[in-house]
Amino acid sequence: MAGTVFAKDKGSDYFTLLKLSCLSNNDLISEVKCQSIIATFNNLMDFSHSHNRLIPLLKHKAQKLNIFNELNFDVQNLLNTETKKGVVTELAKEIQLKAIIQKLSLFDIPIILLKGVVFNKTIYPSNAPRISNDIDILVKKKDWIKVNSLLNDLMAYSEKKCPDVFGDLYEVSFTPKNCVGAAVDLHCALINPYLFNIDENDLWTESQSLAGFNNDLVRTLCPEHLILHQAIHAYKDMDFAKYNMVDTFEVLQTQSIDNNKLYQYADKWNVVTPLYILLKCNEDIISDSFEQGFMRKIRPNMFCLSLAKLLLTSPSNQPIGDVKNFKYRVNQIMSQFIFTASLVQPFILALSYIKGLTYKSLKNAKLIK
Repeated sequence: MAGTVFAKDKGSDYFTLLKLSCLSNNDLISEVKCQSIIATFNNLMDFSHSHNRLIPLLKHKAQKLNIFNELNFDVQNLLNTETKKGVVTELAKEIQLKAIIQKLSLFDIPIILLKGVVFNKTIYPSNAPRISNDIDILVKKKDWIKVNSLLNDLMAYSEKKCPDVFGDLYEVSFTPKNCVGAAVDLHCALINPYLFNIDENDLWTESQSLAGFNNDLVRTLCPEHLILHQAIHAYKDMDFAKYNMVDTFEVLQTQSIDNNKLYQYADKWNVVTPLYILLKCNEDIISDSFEQGFMRKIRPNMFCLSLAKLLLTSPSNQPIGDVKNFKYRVNQIMSQFIFTASLVQPFILALSYIKGLTYKSLKNAKLIK
């Protein structure tokens, strides 16, 4: 099983487990291939951390293939234990989320739920959730201050481990006051608003009511925006080949995607390069080809793709622990130019960063109030 040129080489089993996590992947399994799959499953202990969010999906697939009882006992135990934890955690999240929705609904404040909490409502079965660490909620900028205040009544503000200049510019975190339940990440933008041209009106106009809540104020991104958000989030993490690949595949398989609308918004928001790499990784890893005419249309030039490959496979594309060293910062700045395909946006971001850093330094020196 091959990986992709746009990801570090994590071993063939790593990528095979990603593919096996896709519940909608219904490849015919021969006896020979089945033995190979069993062998891959039996190496799951080596990837229990990197694939921890996918373990319930892997258990579901092992049972679907009728190979669960043939797996090593420690692997069976891992699949059973982590799946039970995942199911209980998602049930607790749902109770917590309903309390938040009830509070915000009193003020007619709409929300868009993001990522795992949405996929566990629309794509993945309740007995095989895609595990997530928190609840991601998007609100309108005009509601930002009000929602922060309301969430402070229910939860405790959580300062970021390494707060930078932009701090809580577009994302604020809260934790349960009684230490039971999941953290909440409250967003007023999908990513740093200085970086891409994401139009808030586009998100809300195209958003759809989310089934299961019986409340039109609770919404989800439209299918095209779900895919673009996957591309943006993968770029932010500088990793297009982890659980986000499984989410992407499932969205493509289960949702009706309008290619014209997908291109329209990718182009408008400057997200074409991340979108191409996301879809190419989906093709390389899951062996699921997107419409080739569309792929040719959005394919960046070779220079851009070569640099994207170097940046994504660089040993410095992630912070070391919580430390963002000089090499990481260089990689980060270069990636901003490549993935936005813009000279303007990264400069706007840099100028805003310098301005904020200067203000923060002066404030810390007590030269300004």
